[in-house]
Amino acid sequence: DDPHFVERAGPSPAIAPDDHAANLQVRAQLADALDALPEEQAEVLRGVYIEALTLREVAERLRIPLGTAKSRVRLALGTLRKHFAREGIDHG
Repeated sequence: DDPHFVERAGPSPAIAPDDHAANLQVRAQLADALDALPEEQAEVLRGVYIEALTLREVAERLRIPLGTAKSRVRLALGTLRKHFAREGIDHG
């Protein structure tokens, strides 16, 4: 079993249809928010949160200092918080 495999065919039997629909909506909102970020910030977030890489691995892949990768994550998360607050979306 691949721990990075995500089933995309449909909802899990344990997830109620309403929960699955809400999940899809959150994913769409997050995708839109990521698209609105500067590319250098979005690529670091995608590496860490979607590809499950460490910050060090992302920094090495992008050939940037680790501190720069950390700064980009901090800036991106701050921008996402503001975006979700403007949109009235509870980000937990």
